[in-house]
Amino acid sequence: MANGLRTHTITLRGLRITLRPLTGADYPLIVPWYQDPEVLFFSEGAEVHSYSPSETISILEEISQTAHCFMIEAGGRPIGEIALQRMNLPLLLARHPGRDVRRMPVTIGEKGCWGKGFGTEAIRLLTRFAFTDEKVDILYAVGIGSYNPRSLRAFARVGFLVDGSQPSTHHGAATIDYDLRLDRSSWTDLPPPGTGVQSPLR
Repeated sequence: MANGLRTHTITLRGLRITLRPLTGADYPLIVPWYQDPEVLFFSEGAEVHSYSPSETISILEEISQTAHCFMIEAGGRPIGEIALQRMNLPLLLARHPGRDVRRMPVTIGEKGCWGKGFGTEAIRLLTRFAFTDEKVDILYAVGIGSYNPRSLRAFARVGFLVDGSQPSTHHGAATIDYDLRLDRSSWTDLPPPGTGVQSPLR
């Protein structure tokens, strides 16, 4: 059970976007995203059509207990959210004993901002923070469905590679879920062209 939203004081600035701390004052902005079936399709699959306000707040508060949660702003306008969360999947933790392993859920909630590179820039900013400030060993993007090539490409542009795949849990939407991984030892801030996710996008 979460004990309210855990906050922080970190702000990350890029060329076009800012990642600022997510606060309780942002709930009215985020709730509509979690009630939009088209937005949820790309994060939850075809079977989830809406979360109630209380469910949305509970999800955010639960994640925040083990994460730095950020709002993504473009031109001063909130357009999405992203988090650097401690890994909570036993299978992935068991693969990397003694390592600092995190995951990076991201949602661009404003649909007019889809396909404009904001997600890629947010991932790049938070990856830099994870590896240079937090000294994270391994980053994951977990369970991205094969029906979501936009998200796969966004992580690929930052250097994430396919680490594993499994039959999809996004019933009715995808056939394969991909886990993408990036290690601090192999990370460069601007990966050369041609790196990243390949097989699921061909």
